[in-house]
Amino acid sequence: SGFSEMKRDFSNYLMFRMREITVPETSAPVEGDAVSRLVQAGMEELGALTATMDRTKFDEIAGLLAAADTLFVTAQHLSYPLAALFAWSLLQEGHECVLLDNVGGFALRQSQAAGPKDVTVAISFAPYQPSVVQQAHAHQERGGTVIAITDSEVSPLAAAATHSIILQGLAPNKAGALAGATCLIRALAFALIEKRMEPRATS
Repeated sequence: SGFSEMKRDFSNYLMFRMREITVPETSAPVEGDAVSRLVQAGMEELGALTATMDRTKFDEIAGLLAAADTLFVTAQHLSYPLAALFAWSLLQEGHECVLLDNVGGFALRQSQAAGPKDVTVAISFAPYQPSVVQQAHAHQERGGTVIAITDSEVSPLAAAATHSIILQGLAPNKAGALAGATCLIRALAFALIEKRMEPRATS
């Protein structure tokens, strides 16, 4: 009890101390180098996320996730690290999450355990991974809630979902920085945890 508060206070203290540190002068970055390009891309992605995110929809989806009996999360290829990050963010705080990593090709069979009171978070961007779309469709057909994180309202994953978060212009690709998508995934996990803590805080 109190450990989460202690971590928050310690983190705030470190951030305060970092502001007091004078950054040593370094040579100017080489124009167009990989670090400069990705940092710039990341800053643009974060700015776009801040400007375009529908806070009402985000809060609604966080509430659906918090109310789920069991959470499932699925993704493949470059989107897979986002699914793993979401699952890890919850598990480290003691919240159950089933990561459908498709080892051995079992993801669809595993996803069949998801019922009407469970929620699947499915993440896929163009070119869309058929197995992820298939798992989303299967859970939706069983009456479950499916949250799609994708790059278009007309993507096959959005069509398979009950709710969608669209990352237009922020979708991961081989040239992207992943900053916008990563921030969204972490924010969604944190919002879920906070909502689950609310009843305890008021009891």
